[in-house]
Amino acid sequence: MKNILKTTAVLSLVITSFIYISEISEAITDAISRCLNVIIPSLFIMMVLSDYIIKSQILDWISFIFTPLAKIIGIDKKLVPIIILSNSAGYPIGAKLLSILVKENALQRKQASVIASYCFSAGPAFTIGAVGLCVYQNKEIGVCIFLSILLANVISAVILNRAFRINKIEIPDRIGSANNNSIIDSIESAARSLFSMSSIIIAFSFITTIVKVMLNAFGLQNGGVQTSLLLSFFDVTYLSSLSKTSQYYLPVIVSLISFGGICVWMQNTRISQKNLDIRTALFIRLGISILSGVVFKVLFGDYCTDILKTLSHNTRIIVNINNFSSSICLIIMIFLLFYKKRLAFQKKV
Repeated sequence: MKNILKTTAVLSLVITSFIYISEISEAITDAISRCLNVIIPSLFIMMVLSDYIIKSQILDWISFIFTPLAKIIGIDKKLVPIIILSNSAGYPIGAKLLSILVKENALQRKQASVIASYCFSAGPAFTIGAVGLCVYQNKEIGVCIFLSILLANVISAVILNRAFRINKIEIPDRIGSANNNSIIDSIESAARSLFSMSSIIIAFSFITTIVKVMLNAFGLQNGGVQTSLLLSFFDVTYLSSLSKTSQYYLPVIVSLISFGGICVWMQNTRISQKNLDIRTALFIRLGISILSGVVFKVLFGDYCTDILKTLSHNTRIIVNINNFSSSICLIIMIFLLFYKKRLAFQKKV
């Protein structure tokens, strides 16, 4: 029975892809452009640096700086840099770094999965740039969104670390590999992760297209804000299609950004390589997402509403992001680096 349902579902998707081939092609083209213009430029360097920090001895060298903050949060001081990086560099950074620690037996899978739930944030680049400036034409609103999510993560960390006794964990000192080749290994690791992420984003564009078709079939395609919010639950980048008239939905928007969307969690599943229990992290993250919206409503709701009321209706900031050429050059350079590395390895052998 299960095989029949699975076969029926696959055949239905195949037929749908033929019927709506133009819409799907357009969505895939848009996804590729989004990866080249936004994802790769904004995440590549941070993924390289964070990977290098974890795999080298740098984390052990600088951990003493974070002792006071570690006591407040209730976590080992060596994990504080991971919390900072994951809350400032973008969604997949936390899952990637924690999966490395689990792989090296420095952290247990269950503990890392709980930590992954609050080591998760869009970062200021998305909240301020894509939402604050592009949607509301005001960076202060983006800052308020980012601070709301950050504060919700900190509150959750304080509670979860004590509830799951993570505050009792001591991360052992690890023998790093800070040599000339380790940075190249980090570049290769970041490139592989970004390729997997981009592939998922491109594939997920097919799913969002199907959702659009279904909404259109029920007459909901022109639903405006509600439709964009529904699509943002699957792919958070749809929030950039909102307009200033969506100011009353700001707490919901904050919760959606805090959640990240199903597409991001599929990326985390791929990046973690089964070193994390993504279902546990996802379940906890749903609660933190609601908390983020509540924090925004209580602390920044009235302030952001006043900002939007004072904004001129004629003011409009147009943000045109075009990093296509630079991203292509970066990809070519990475392939050349891999090729050179393999040649050097073959000469040694």
